Amino acid sequence: MLLLGSGDSGKSTVLKQMRLIRNVPFTQSEVESYRQLVFANLVQGMRYTFDAMEDMDLKLADANRDHADFVLDAPDLKDGQPFPEAYREPFRALWEDKNLRQAVARGNEAALPDKCVINSQLSSLVSVI
Repeated sequence: MLLLGSGDSGKSTVLKQMRLIRNVPFTQSEVESYRQLVFANLVQGMRYTFDAMEDMDLKLADANRDHADFVLDAPDLKDGQPFPEAYREPFRALWEDKNLRQAVARGNEAALPDKCVINSQLSSLVSVI
């Protein structure tokens, strides 16, 4: 099978879904890499959204500016490193920021990648993390 498409178009997702449908388990190494990727995508999604907010003349609430700096300085997760608890509240507070949500809702204006729109499910994800 040959899957063609631009970056972030879902080619890998289709392959992962096919594995799940066929009951082909993921290795521990694959699970670990996906876990690390989720955290990296959360951080990168916030970075893209902050950039879009600047272009849209939207500002974070004063109380969230330190959270933004903290999240943007997040290191990559290492193998076996649990989700850093210190990031739970900053992600939650940032997602509750009305201007950040407005920027995500207007994401098409700033060509936000789909992963940012998917990150709009952050409130559900953060409550699980």
